[in-house]
Order: sequence, then C-alpha cells, then structure tokens
Amino acid sequence: MEGDGHRVLLVDDEEETRDPLRRLLELKGYVVETAANGAEALAAVQRADPPCIVLLDLLMPWMSGWEFCVEMRKHDRLADLPVVVISGMSDRYGDFPGVVAHLRKPIDIQKLYEVIEAYC
Repeated sequence: MEGDGHRVLLVDDEEETRDPLRRLLELKGYVVETAANGAEALAAVQRADPPCIVLLDLLMPWMSGWEFCVEMRKHDRLADLPVVVISGMSDRYGDFPGVVAHLRKPIDIQKLYEVIEAYC
C-alpha cells in the first residue's frame, strides 16, 4: 500500500474534519494518530517515535497550531519534522519553521496525498 505503515499525526479540533481524513489516510496505508489541539499534538510528537509528518489546523482551543509550531521547534530532535497547515485561513504560514505546505479547507485530498508522499 502507498502509505507503507508510515505514521502521520492529524491535528484538528473538529471531529467532523478529523475523522473522515483519518479514514482516508488509513485506506492509503498510513498509520494515523489524531489530536484535538496543539497540547495533545505536542505530547504525541515528543514520544520516542515521532510521525513522519504533522497535518495541522491553526485555530484550536488550549494550544493553537501556531503555538504548537513554536513549542515543537524548541526540541532539537523535532526541528526537521515537516508540518502541513490545513486551514480555512489565508496562506500566511511562511513565518513558521518547518511548514512545508498549506492546504485550504475544503481539502483537495489528492494534493494532500502528494504532500504526504513527498515527506514520508
């Protein structure tokens, strides 16, 4: 299968966005871990085996996507972890280290697959 068991972290506070995306990625062969906010995502990437890529919403409670990026980059072993911003907001993401792409909601799933395949 295309995903070859690579781990992906999907971070979005909206279950109606997160769950269908998780299922689509799993059908492609990815192992998908989910988080509902930046704090949960930060705990997930700090585990022994971080994912190959983070798919990140920006506007979330407790810790936003922006705050997550800042906190994650404080850890040397996560400095190169690629982040794909998935948001309905404008394309203003370039100032955040590690952000490799921005996909607007509603998501073009084919583009999402292409970006993930490029980094995993």
